[in-house]
Amino acid sequence: MMPGVNLLPWRQRRRQRRRNVFAGQLLATTLSAAALIGTAEFVLQDRIDGRKQSQLAAREQIGRLDQRIAELDVQRRSHDDLAARSLPLRRLWRQRAAAVGILNALARELVAGAHYTEVSKHGDVLSIQGIAAGNDRVSQLMGNLDGSPWFDEPQLKRIGSAPEAIYGSRSAAFEIAVAVTNPNQQEAARGAATQ
Repeated sequence: MMPGVNLLPWRQRRRQRRRNVFAGQLLATTLSAAALIGTAEFVLQDRIDGRKQSQLAAREQIGRLDQRIAELDVQRRSHDDLAARSLPLRRLWRQRAAAVGILNALARELVAGAHYTEVSKHGDVLSIQGIAAGNDRVSQLMGNLDGSPWFDEPQLKRIGSAPEAIYGSRSAAFEIAVAVTNPNQQEAARGAATQ
């Protein structure tokens, strides 16, 4: 028989070496995993910080835009108020030109032997009161008013003897109602209709 060889210390050394290698690999794997997790956490934290910065910048931009919108809203309201206040002035300016045209047309259409005592306007209707040398002068005045581009549809409301005999015994007091038209607006309406 062969003398017995003791393999136990050799196996023990091999087991120890394997444990050391395993422990080294486990340590290396753990360190690698920790480094990987740390790197991932660093990268994710960097991205989160970047997102927070971009959100903060976006909030600041939104705040500036909200402030600008508020300023523009104030300016718009101011502009609207100014436009609302200037609208009556523009209307008066346009009516001023119309009033001058109406008065000029009344003076042009007046016939010899007649004069106006009162002229008043209610909406688009002009009420003309006056005294004429006779009924024929009133008829001639109505014809002139009907032929004018400023007036339309003259209607005789009242005719009678004048209390003051300015033009003699045939003097007649009259009241005529006539619709007022603006020839400039009529031309613009005709031009728009033909186009």
